[in-house]
Amino acid sequence: MSDAKRKCRQYNMTYLKFGFIPLPSNIQLPMCLICNKVFSNEAMKPSRLKEHLQKVHPDKQNKDLSFFTNIRDKFLKAPSVSGLFAGSSKQCDDGLIASYNISKLIAKSGKAHTIGEELILPAVKEIAFDNIQVYCHHLESLHMDFSDVLRIFCRWKFLNGS
Repeated sequence: MSDAKRKCRQYNMTYLKFGFIPLPSNIQLPMCLICNKVFSNEAMKPSRLKEHLQKVHPDKQNKDLSFFTNIRDKFLKAPSVSGLFAGSSKQCDDGLIASYNISKLIAKSGKAHTIGEELILPAVKEIAFDNIQVYCHHLESLHMDFSDVLRIFCRWKFLNGS
C-alpha cells in the first residue's frame, strides 16, 4: 500500500481507559502508560490497545479511568531529559554557544584540552559582562567532560589490551 493511501489514525481520549496516551514527541503514535511501549499508528485501534492491556497488564484491566488519568498526569509532570536541556539552553544559549566555539577552537589547535583551563578560563574571567559565571561554568563543565571521556577511553584501551 502506498504512503499516500495509508490511513493515519488519530488519538482519541477514550484510549486512556486502555492506558494509552499519544507519544509526546509524535502524537500519531500511541504509548502505553504502564510499560512506555510505543506502538505503530496502525495499532491505534481500540481492539489492539485493549488486547495489549489484557495480555501484558492483566492486573490493570479492571482499573477505572481515574487510575490512568493519575498515571498520565504524573508522566506529563515528570521532568524529561529533553525538557531539562531545553530549559537550560533557553536560559544559557549564549553561554553554550561560547563554550562550544571555544572548545572547537581548542580542538582545532591540536593542543591538550587543558589549554582551556590554563589560558582560556583566566582570560574569560578578565572580561566584564553580566553572564561571566555562566560562561565559566560551561567551560569548567567542558573540562570535566573532556577529563571523563579521556579517563573512560584510557580504561577501555587498557581493558582491550591496546
